[in-house]
Amino acid sequence: MDINFSKQTPSPPSVILASPRRVSLFELLILLAIGILFFWFIVSPKSKSLSEKEVLAETLSEESAKLEDQRLKLENLIRQLSASAEDLEKLDKSLPLHPRTTWVYLLVEDLVQSSGMAISSLTVSNLEDDITAGDKSAANPFAGQRKVKKVAVNLGTTGNFTQFEGLLKKFESNGRLMDIKAFEVNASANELLDFRLSFETYYFGVVQ
Repeated sequence: MDINFSKQTPSPPSVILASPRRVSLFELLILLAIGILFFWFIVSPKSKSLSEKEVLAETLSEESAKLEDQRLKLENLIRQLSASAEDLEKLDKSLPLHPRTTWVYLLVEDLVQSSGMAISSLTVSNLEDDITAGDKSAANPFAGQRKVKKVAVNLGTTGNFTQFEGLLKKFESNGRLMDIKAFEVNASANELLDFRLSFETYYFGVVQ
């Protein structure tokens, strides 16, 4: 007896397809939190710092432009002062920035002696209430407001009329401004004359 066993065709293996892994809501929240923290602690401070540096750079650029403009103006003033040094020296001599009476004494003595006359009396008094010892502008003579102030001089001198005439010419031609207010002439010994002069000189003093 013949027994036939038919061969069973093997069924193809089933293919298991892996479905893509779904991201959970918790993971999304974690990623979102990480992104927020990264922006808050890393990106935002750097952005703020960059913005502040840009503002600072712009400010420095403006200040640099102002300083450059001031430098150019200063150089221009220096050139003008250099070109006018002689005129400035004359102006400083005619109208100094201080009330030093010693300088007036020395100037008057030199003018009288160079004219051949002799001084019998000389007083110099500042007509303004200046205290030079406490003058804070002494370190910077161009600081503060200023005005023309007076120094009064009373001079007694002896000589002949020709010498006195020469003295008046020296007063007129010297660099310091002198304004004669009054004078008188009296006879003296040895055919000489006794002259009395009252005059004022000026300086450009600080307003108190």
